[in-house]
Amino acid sequence: MTIRLLTSGTLMIFLWGTATHVLGVSPMVEFNDLVAGEGEADYRDGAFTSAMFNQPTGLAIDPGGTQLFVADTTNNRIRVILLDQNNLVQTVAGNGAATLKDGPLGQASFNNPQWLTFADPTHLFVYDFGDKHIRYVDLASKIVTTPNITNPSGAKGLGYDYVEGLVFHGKENALYFTQGPPWSALQRLDLNTFICSPQSMTAPASFTVGTLCDFQGKICVADRDTGEVYQVEPGSNTLSASVSLADIGKGDGLSTMAAMGATLYGIPSKSNTTWMQIAPAQGAGPLSLLEIWGDTVSDEQVPALSDLFSLDTRYLPAGFVADPRDDKRFYFSRPNKNIILSLRDYRFDAWKVNIPGGSDGCNINGISDYDYPLKKPPHTFRILISGASLSYQMIEENIPRPWNWENRMEILPKKLELVLNTLSSLMGSNVHFQVLHQGHPDIGDGLTWANYHVPDVVKKFDIDLCIKQVNPALLEFWIYYNRPLTKEGIPTENPDPNYSLKSFKERASVSPITEDLFERALKANLADMKNNNVFQDMPYLFKNKDIRNDLMELEGRPYELLSQKVQSMKTSAGVPVGFELCFLPVGNLGSMGEMPNGPYRDFWKEVCAKKGIPFMDLTDSSNALKFTYYDTEQFHYAYHYNHKGQLLNAILLASELIHQKLIPLEFPTSIK
Repeated sequence: MTIRLLTSGTLMIFLWGTATHVLGVSPMVEFNDLVAGEGEADYRDGAFTSAMFNQPTGLAIDPGGTQLFVADTTNNRIRVILLDQNNLVQTVAGNGAATLKDGPLGQASFNNPQWLTFADPTHLFVYDFGDKHIRYVDLASKIVTTPNITNPSGAKGLGYDYVEGLVFHGKENALYFTQGPPWSALQRLDLNTFICSPQSMTAPASFTVGTLCDFQGKICVADRDTGEVYQVEPGSNTLSASVSLADIGKGDGLSTMAAMGATLYGIPSKSNTTWMQIAPAQGAGPLSLLEIWGDTVSDEQVPALSDLFSLDTRYLPAGFVADPRDDKRFYFSRPNKNIILSLRDYRFDAWKVNIPGGSDGCNINGISDYDYPLKKPPHTFRILISGASLSYQMIEENIPRPWNWENRMEILPKKLELVLNTLSSLMGSNVHFQVLHQGHPDIGDGLTWANYHVPDVVKKFDIDLCIKQVNPALLEFWIYYNRPLTKEGIPTENPDPNYSLKSFKERASVSPITEDLFERALKANLADMKNNNVFQDMPYLFKNKDIRNDLMELEGRPYELLSQKVQSMKTSAGVPVGFELCFLPVGNLGSMGEMPNGPYRDFWKEVCAKKGIPFMDLTDSSNALKFTYYDTEQFHYAYHYNHKGQLLNAILLASELIHQKLIPLEFPTSIK
């Protein structure tokens, strides 16, 4: 085996023949991911990357969310994916023979199992398509049985054909399942008596029964032809066979449905369609998947991603279940691809555009990002990047782009998330990363804005590490002369119209430091009394030791407060939240008079040492690589990065986070 060790700046990349044999590979958790399956139609247990299925259909997840059961239809087996054990695949029941045989799990046999549902954590019901029977898997006693089902007329050994869904309804301790044409029936199996009775429905004359789902404690049934979804309203006697239907939404040729909280989702069976929200009405409609490059499934230029939903469900229903531990995450089986996938509903279409202006594009929860759930998923380390426009604004000069908009997936926080999750997967770590973004342009309040908004987001999203980005900037301290000061000694969040009417001399005398700074600047000819809104650029002010000390106090105070506020907070696990002030240098070659990296880096390094603020500096690693990655930015104005510069910064930041042990991910120290 040949090993090559490449070093570039502080980032180490290991390349070798069979990486998984050295470090192992863990499942990637980003937006759309492989859960298990090599893709070939065969039978093999083991690692999720090499396990084989043969037309996997129905899915059921245990209440704890750690075991995903799969009806491996053509292999005639029930399999399980151990989600907390690196997605290890094992066989639960079935010997592979296409027959109906009860007994111990390993000796029992199934005949084309298709639908699965849990009745409780240790009891699983299976619909066996080949024998038209419902089977009962007791995971505690490790026995498979075939219940003796009777219908109201007393007939035994009842078989069912064309079943399109199987759902356990806990309130009634009953199984509901639907039969498609020619039966078009909704069946109810009472698990106390094992009596099965068809439900007489008050429904539109053209209603053709399709798939079903338990949604907010009620059974919902889809019309196979029209896509309308109806909520079953049983009569006063839940054992009666008379129900009415209430229209709650519409899908499009639904193959299967799944519910999460107050939202009902569906997977279509038609080609050239995508998954959808069915209910509630607000937000209903097609949903997108997101490529890590920024394109969504709804875009015409992404036919390969759209192919995920090209299903032939006449014989091969797709499995679709919600993850009980991870809000907005779902598992989806592709029988004709022999794989199980993971999908997320983060409303990618609504937020795929990186809106210039940063905070103007914040969603309802205060982040300028996709609609991440408030609840942090298991095994997830959350990072918040709060920064000015250099962290998100991309400028492309005379470069044709495939988009007519700024692609959110190319900005620093999203690139960092992708880099960290990719490294985590290749290193065999079970930690996943979410990097949330809170952007705000430096439009006069960039120095203090984070103080009023970051702590709320840290608390709301259960953030583990907060990174506040600073960079070479022009006269951020000017806000001290435009707004009144709070009791904490920093400018207020909002302007005060009456305060702005005061003379500049009055506003400058609001504190000893602001007054001292202005008087010193006047004396050194670094401010103009005739046009007293003008100071010289920061590098000139830095050269005066006394002025520099005043600037350190004025610019350091907001970040000192922010650092203290964030570090006093704890995560839901009781761990103190981390904080870093990160200096993000501009990527120009050489130095610019108004925005030189070196003097600004030294200034912030000194401020943080004086104020006790954790400081992270990317200047040296950036200098080592920025010519290799050239060109990385625009060449005038604010020197914003292009997409290449954003990627470089993400790599540098990822490396720094790992080396400083600020995140639960480590480079290997040796390779054997």
